[in-house]
Amino acid sequence: MHWRDEIKRFSSKRKEEMIFGGLIGNIEYKGDLQLFMPFLNIGEHIHIGEKTTFGLGKYEIIQNH
Repeated sequence: MHWRDEIKRFSSKRKEEMIFGGLIGNIEYKGDLQLFMPFLNIGEHIHIGEKTTFGLGKYEIIQNH
């Protein structure tokens, strides 16, 4: 997992260029996640966190059995 700056935009409110970024990579969870899966599934579709309107906060659930 690593940090990546990838989106630049000009803020007319702040009158300056802003750079957005985030963590890129994979993470693996093990164990009984049944309690958390409804929340993780919702987040996969609506995205989570700050700056989601700029495409950040996206993740994909891949289940290995």
